[in-house]
Amino acid sequence: MSSTRTILESRPKVTGTRTKHAGDIGSVFAQFSGGTLPPHFAGLKRDLVPPEREAALVASWRRLLTRLEYVTAEIQEKGSDLIPQVQFGDLDNLAPWVEDEIRARGSVVVRGVTSEDWDTQLRSYVSSNPVTGFPKDDPQVFEVYWSRAQVGARAHPHVLKTQRWANRLYHAHEGAHVDLDTPVSYADRARIRRPGDTSFALGPHADGGSIELWEDKGYRALYEAIFSGKWEDYDAYDAGLRDNTNSNLHDAIAHCGVTRTWQGWLALSNTGAGQGTLQVYPALREATAYVVLRPFFRPLLPPEVSGYLSAENWVLDLESAAFPGATLGKTLELSAATHPHLMLDKCMVPMRTVQPGDYVLWHCGERDSSVLYIAACPLTQRNAVHLRQQRDCLERGESGPDFPAGAGEGDFVGRATAKDINGAEARRAMGLEPFDAAWGGTQGVRALRRAANHVLFSRV
Repeated sequence: MSSTRTILESRPKVTGTRTKHAGDIGSVFAQFSGGTLPPHFAGLKRDLVPPEREAALVASWRRLLTRLEYVTAEIQEKGSDLIPQVQFGDLDNLAPWVEDEIRARGSVVVRGVTSEDWDTQLRSYVSSNPVTGFPKDDPQVFEVYWSRAQVGARAHPHVLKTQRWANRLYHAHEGAHVDLDTPVSYADRARIRRPGDTSFALGPHADGGSIELWEDKGYRALYEAIFSGKWEDYDAYDAGLRDNTNSNLHDAIAHCGVTRTWQGWLALSNTGAGQGTLQVYPALREATAYVVLRPFFRPLLPPEVSGYLSAENWVLDLESAAFPGATLGKTLELSAATHPHLMLDKCMVPMRTVQPGDYVLWHCGERDSSVLYIAACPLTQRNAVHLRQQRDCLERGESGPDFPAGAGEGDFVGRATAKDINGAEARRAMGLEPFDAAWGGTQGVRALRRAANHVLFSRV
């Protein structure tokens, strides 16, 4: 049985701090700010693949390449139609196969979550205050976190219900310190993309971690099936294992220091293909397995030679420090050169057309494209610690603990405060009221809630 004392003593270190340097979202991506991987990382491969694993890894890689041929053909045929979509009103009655499909694809559009006009509010806030963002000469991803539009969206009961449903697509064993029934708010940025703009056109990338995917012990445990030559057994929805990962071993300016089940944004405008919308690779297990295995294999023949992609052309590489797309303190980035078998030019498909109030979640134009970035996060030990820090940031109008430091929004016109957050669930999600530890969930979950209340409301 878990006690509050045991949970508090064992909670992991939170990676978000107020010692972050100044910066913007461009600081996260090597394509905008550069970055290389030091040569001493060569030893990491042999640590992960000792001699007794080599044969199994080669066999697994070959099975994966065969599977990717089928995946590529399916994506080329169906495109964005592979991205699941559901109605908010149906969340309580979805068939199991629908949720299984969402897990397999790693993304979903939830239609009709809200109806408020937060777009107008956001634009007014941005135009009325000295905001900063990226690109610097024409900001479109804004370093603002506490506009009434953002705070109101995070506190909306439909958003919180959607996050709870999304969290429950994961699972956690009874002893895990994860409460999937209790959503926690995560203060992130907002975007207003100009029509036809290409200055913030991101290439394919993974949101959480870079070299950490191989270096961090938590990620090693999460990807153990892949490292052991059984990629088909990889479970992307084990919340307990994911909660133990650390995606910021190298002091990045803006890496996530909380446990997210899904990255996400709430649409404030109509956006579709060709209008700067998100693109995804709709085969989560296969894409993850390929990214994780890719550093352990190198081609014999160059790309321009026939047979370059064939399994016979790729051999084990356990000596070099090559971890394609990985750099220190940046996001893991993918390209045709670094990850050729994913056929990214053909298999990255645009998100379905969205309307204001649609909530797009993914596993982590002719008009302006406006969104509020709102991830789904469960209550965990480190999320409670982060929440206490974030609550202080709300009070002072500072950027959240994970994000670059700056002048902040303390003096901004129209900034939201704790008084603008109404409803018990919304206030709990922002760390303003205690979690209910008397009922619901397992003994471990109730102990976690008590521990979270201690973190949030104890004077020590």
